[in-house]
Amino acid sequence: MTVNFNYKILIFMCLAGLVLLFIIGIPDSILSKLSSAEDYDKIHSLYQNMNLNFNMKSSFEEKKEDLMFKINESNIDIDIMQDKIINVLSNISKKNNIELSNIKFSDIMPVFFDNSNSDEALETDSDDNNAVCMNVTVDFDSDFNDMLSFVDDIKNSETDISVTDISILLLESDKVHVMISLIFYALPLNHGR
Repeated sequence: MTVNFNYKILIFMCLAGLVLLFIIGIPDSILSKLSSAEDYDKIHSLYQNMNLNFNMKSSFEEKKEDLMFKINESNIDIDIMQDKIINVLSNISKKNNIELSNIKFSDIMPVFFDNSNSDEALETDSDDNNAVCMNVTVDFDSDFNDMLSFVDDIKNSETDISVTDISILLLESDKVHVMISLIFYALPLNHGR
């Protein structure tokens, strides 16, 4: 019985000691040191990521300057001309046995490169810093397979064109009425000519 009693006293003393440690606050100081180490690790990791981002940004800016220099030295046309768009669409449509029934043009709009500073980009709305684009809508009737070939040829065109929307209405078993919304792009160049 004395052995059992001694264990009970030992357990009671251990529990009392733990309660005393919590009252004094020793575990809190240990836990706060551990959480401080975790906070330090998080802050250090964020700092390293931020430093890496700064290095990448400067690298991208250098590459952008090199590319802009090369573009400015080339003879790329910066204007979006409706007659050139009509020629491109006409060539692609003839290749795919399609007769265009309607072509609609929008106004020329700037394309902003840096979306993170959109307020700044709106304030400095200059053609020297921004690419330009034009929305074009094309209507035609054709076979379904010819329409698919037409869209593929638009996507693979040497001209910078993006297909933004395609609406298809089934007319007959294999005939469709198609309305395609396109965006034609032109590169920004500094006018040094």
